[in-house]
Order: sequence, then structure tokens, then C-alpha cells
Amino acid sequence: VDELSRSNNDMKNLLNSTELATLFLDGELRVRRFTTQTSRIIKLIPGDTGRAITDIATDLEYPALADDAREVLRTLIFHEETVPTRNDRWFDVKILPYRTLENVIDGVVITFTDVTATKVLEERLRQQAAELRQMTDALPTLVWASRADGSCDHLSRGWLEYTGVGETEQLGHGWLDQVHPDDRERLRDAWRAAVRDGSPLDADARIRGKEGAYRWFKTRAVPIRDERGTVVKWYGTHSDVDELKRAALAAQGRSKEPGSER
Repeated sequence: VDELSRSNNDMKNLLNSTELATLFLDGELRVRRFTTQTSRIIKLIPGDTGRAITDIATDLEYPALADDAREVLRTLIFHEETVPTRNDRWFDVKILPYRTLENVIDGVVITFTDVTATKVLEERLRQQAAELRQMTDALPTLVWASRADGSCDHLSRGWLEYTGVGETEQLGHGWLDQVHPDDRERLRDAWRAAVRDGSPLDADARIRGKEGAYRWFKTRAVPIRDERGTVVKWYGTHSDVDELKRAALAAQGRSKEPGSER
């Protein structure tokens, strides 16, 4: 019975059917074979078989490709890098040692995966995050944001200026340290319940300013959900309600005095 064929034509047809851009180089970094998709990235034609990869034009902005391939041959450790092209595409390039059936290193195999869409989305999200930060810094209220698990990952400039404490110290759950000790557990419990249930937070608490004095703030937060309804982010505000709160507390105190019901 004939064994399963691994001849070059069979392998070429198999690789071409995957639509994965793949390039095989021998130990001297000469072109051994490649899929048709690779020719859209590196200017390869069938007659280039046997040519050094350094002699072939490419759209990739990856001058270290040959050096990285040599390093993979030397160390037998794969190398991965995301690189742009001259026509504004991005590719994830993986270089791996190529082993024969006899387990002999016989060159490298390089795969190219188009990640342009991911890169464009990442850049758009970075721009949106920068715009959001600028917007929140301009708002009169103190703005904060947290991850889905309730861990704070952004505090507006207004919050940092009010508390006088660095952002690094307040990320995670460190911002709760600025809450009055008598209000801290109540606010923490309310926040935990909101995160657990995915429901909006609406609470008030005294928050310490950089001068050491406490003022009353109304704390509100809402969950942001993805298309499946899963909470992916929280955005919240702290609004200064100190004068209203103190007036309400004073009125409440007066209503409890004897004769105040008349």
C-alpha cells in the first residue's frame, strides 16, 4: 500500500486551499515554496524558487525579516511580530523552524495573517478613549470609569484635583479610601451589589478633599453592555451636593425637635 503523498505539488494544493499566506525558506533563506496568497505581500513569482528572500521586493515594512529568520534557525525559538505594509495594511508575521519528517531542521516557515481590521479597531478605540478622557476632564462633575468587575481604571482630572491623591493610588478600589469612614462600608456594599446585579448605582457619601475637609457627593454609575447584554464597562459621576445635603440634614434635625410638627 502506498504511503500518503507529502510531495511538493500535494502540499502546495493543500496550503493554497487554506488561503493562508505561507512562505518556506531553506537554511540559506532561499525561497523553497510559497502559497499564492503570499505573492500579494511579497512580490513572488514561480521562477523565484531558489532566490534569496533578501533579493525579493516586498510591501512589508520589515527590514529585520532575514535577521529574525536567522535567529530562529539559530535558537529554534519561533518569532512573532506585527508589521505594517506600505499600503497601510498590517500583518501578524510568525517565523518558525521547519522540521522534516526525520525531525531535521531544514529552514523556516513564515506565515502572514492580515490583522488590518484589528489594528484599525484598536486605533479607533484609542482615539475614542482619548476623546472621552478630554471630555470627562472638561465636565464640572467628577467622572470615573471601571472595568466590568467594578475595578476602577479611570478617574477624571477633576477627581484627582479634588482629592489631591495620585491616580495610581486610587485605581482598583483605592478611590474608596477618600470616602468618609462612616460612609465607606455603605458605599462599598452598594457598589458591590450594583456590580453583582448589573444594576445602576445611586448613593451618597462624604468624600475628602485635598485640604482634609469632607463634602457630600451624589454617586451614580451605570453599566455599559455589549450586543449580548454582557456588562463590559461602568461609567460613573460624583456630583457635589454638599449644600443641599447639609440643608436637608438640618431640616430633618429641626423636624425632630419638640413642637416642630406644629
